[in-house]
Amino acid sequence: MTKMFYGNIPAVKSIFTQLAEALQYLHGIGIFHRDLKPENVLITSQRGDPPTVAIADFGLSSDALMTNIELGSIHYMSPGA
Repeated sequence: MTKMFYGNIPAVKSIFTQLAEALQYLHGIGIFHRDLKPENVLITSQRGDPPTVAIADFGLSSDALMTNIELGSIHYMSPGA
């Protein structure tokens, strides 16, 4: 997260909430991103407006039927994956 949001609790809450809601929506329709990392979370903000979050790079995404295959960026994978 960029320094522009450092210490701005309402902005950070908004970013986290939007990210969680986006993932909840995607999972609800059976899409799993599989490579979620800071580089794939895009945040835009105009001075005075709340930040807007978008998830990018769905190149490794899958549907519910393919979740047993290990994919992702090695530095962001959980231990033991």
